[in-house]
Amino acid sequence: MLVSSRLDDVLLTRAFTGLETSMLRPSIAAAGLDPDNLPARGKIDISKDINAAERERPDAKRWKDIWSAGHSVSGVADVPTVAELVRRTAAEYDAACRSVQRV
Repeated sequence: MLVSSRLDDVLLTRAFTGLETSMLRPSIAAAGLDPDNLPARGKIDISKDINAAERERPDAKRWKDIWSAGHSVSGVADVPTVAELVRRTAAEYDAACRSVQRV
């Protein structure tokens, strides 16, 4: 979901925590809720509003599978291994250091 999500998939809402929180629209829809018609905080009854039998994934956990994500979700292009992520980060760090040394 993170790889396929874009900035337009991030929804700022108070519906889940009472505070403005960035949540992923696809995860809200998969939980059986309408991201464009969420009730005000305190109106969601997790035992009634999210019926596991009616969702795409009946094994999903009610709030565990509603994901929070920010604007950087649009920069997620793949799911690398830890080793690949460390290699990329080290290469980017080295490139940044070389760039600063040239200035």
